[in-house]
Amino acid sequence: MKKLAVMLLFSILLVACARTTSTVETPATLVPTKPPENTPLPTGESGESQGGSTDAVIVYERTGGIAGRTVTWSIFADGQVLANDKEAEISADQVDKLIQEIDDLGFFEMPGSFLGLNNCNDCYTHVITVRKDGTTHTVTATDMTEGVPQELWEVVNKINTAVAGLE
Repeated sequence: MKKLAVMLLFSILLVACARTTSTVETPATLVPTKPPENTPLPTGESGESQGGSTDAVIVYERTGGIAGRTVTWSIFADGQVLANDKEAEISADQVDKLIQEIDDLGFFEMPGSFLGLNNCNDCYTHVITVRKDGTTHTVTATDMTEGVPQELWEVVNKINTAVAGLE
């Protein structure tokens, strides 16, 4: 009888821990996205903008992960980098090179959204906006979504390398 009770309890635990969602993979859903408005530089107490540019040329927002944090990096043409409440600087040449590398990876031709259904509760959602020669393009993608081109993850890696240490 004791053995039967243990087996019944074990069975109940297995059923309780079973996945409640389908294991069928769903391909990425392409959803049109509207690029965010210009990202102005923050103003100091005097109301004057800080830095030499008024619009970010790259804005990268990463939301989620195990802590559910949102971090936004704004990179300006003059090399100023803002990350939430932190500030740093890279050279304007590095910014130009980064934008060219992103363009070379086909970023401006990518669909605007890769948001498939997945079972990843701790994944990040990445929103990347890049401005070049009067063109603005935004791509949104979530980790573990099928159909996201490898080139987009290379864009994420290049931006992460440029802003390393600012989080």
